[in-house]
Amino acid sequence: MFNALALAAAAQHYYIFGDSLSSPTGCEWPIQLKGAVHNYSQAALTLKDFDLPHHFYSREGGIGIIYLGTNDAVKGYRADNFKQRLQELVSRIRFRGIVQVYIIGQPYLEIFTAEIDIFREATIEVAEEVGAVYLDPLWGTASTTDGVHPGCLGNVYLGAWIAQQLQLESGE
Repeated sequence: MFNALALAAAAQHYYIFGDSLSSPTGCEWPIQLKGAVHNYSQAALTLKDFDLPHHFYSREGGIGIIYLGTNDAVKGYRADNFKQRLQELVSRIRFRGIVQVYIIGQPYLEIFTAEIDIFREATIEVAEEVGAVYLDPLWGTASTTDGVHPGCLGNVYLGAWIAQQLQLESGE
């Protein structure tokens, strides 16, 4: 007999925290992950404005993936404030049960290059400080449809790459 509840409980659970680079569009990269995806991403979201929902709950063994910072950079927020907020987010999701955290670096865009580079450096520093795994997909403007966002095919490749990195990190 097929037991959907047992199957869902056994699935790997991914908790995505991001902006338009991860938000649900029908072809976003997180749908390439094998397991249950809980996507808390929102288009135009900044880490400055992000607030973890009070109802947030993670399953044991859940994996957190944070992909934020591009909007903070282009809106002129301070990198030191971003670093503090990113550290706090990692702490809060770990407190709520997520043990493994991955932080994805911002894309290499032809616009706002200097600003985004500063935030990428801050992201790397936070990942090292909090013991998270930093992932840099090394994609940029050429992989986008509008200078910032990858199209559906780009999202498929990005999601496949991230899924592969998660497998490599877990030793599967």
